[in-house]
Amino acid sequence: MTRRLLRRADITAGGPVVGWIGNRFSIRTSILSAGILMLPVLAVFGRIIRKRI
Repeated sequence: MTRRLLRRADITAGGPVVGWIGNRFSIRTSILSAGILMLPVLAVFGRIIRKRI
């Protein structure tokens, strides 16, 4: 479950859209947008950790 989630997060956060943002604007902006796209994954990980404790 966790590996599939990480793989999916990598596809979402490192996709062509983020690359386009990096080419069009700046690397800093693309890193920021990738971080924003990863925020929902943190919520999922938080729920998984709470259920295991």
